Amino acid sequence: MKKLFLMGRSEAGKTSLTQVLKGEELHYHKTQYTNTGADIIDSPGEYSETKRCGLGLACFSFEADVLALLMAVALIGEKTPPVSPEVSPEW
Repeated sequence: MKKLFLMGRSEAGKTSLTQVLKGEELHYHKTQYTNTGADIIDSPGEYSETKRCGLGLACFSFEADVLALLMAVALIGEKTPPVSPEVSPEW
């Protein structure tokens, strides 16, 4: 099986997705460090949010076969430029 690397801002759902994919019961806990399993690498959101920690993402990406960038639906639009006025009339 390929190894999946989950990246994204804090509270994007990386750990929740990891729990679902592993068939575990969902429970919240803040990821404090990069968790490397046999099939999934789960990274803290701070790695995606700060330049200093971004190097950690680059290092762990070499261990993965698939990179996945997660974005919480509630956060879409915060740092994403508008696609068109029809899609996002509030912009």
